[in-house]
Amino acid sequence: MTIFNTMKTAQKEPDTASNKQRFQLHITDLNRVVISDREEEIKAKKEQDMWFYLGFVGEIGFAIALPIAGGALIGGYIDRHMSTYPKATLLLLLIGAIISILGFIRTIQVLMERKN
Repeated sequence: MTIFNTMKTAQKEPDTASNKQRFQLHITDLNRVVISDREEEIKAKKEQDMWFYLGFVGEIGFAIALPIAGGALIGGYIDRHMSTYPKATLLLLLIGAIISILGFIRTIQVLMERKN
């Protein structure tokens, strides 16, 4: 009979999203098997993902709202001082909308890269 003193770990990686692994099996000796609960690890991962997506939603909101609102405010200021109402407001509002669309596309690309 051979006794193994080295630590062997038997761990199966989940191959699908529906296959959830809850326990980790560690075989240290022939007479001792340790099962550790992975529920805390899973909770920590979910909480980390939740904060990422919450920040992501805020980033999309700022990427859309700030250029549009900034363009409208700056355009209104220019129109009041140069008496060009509504030309500067509409032009800077359009530029702000284009910038916000580009920012939205960039943040979606970051999300898609994180998924892969």
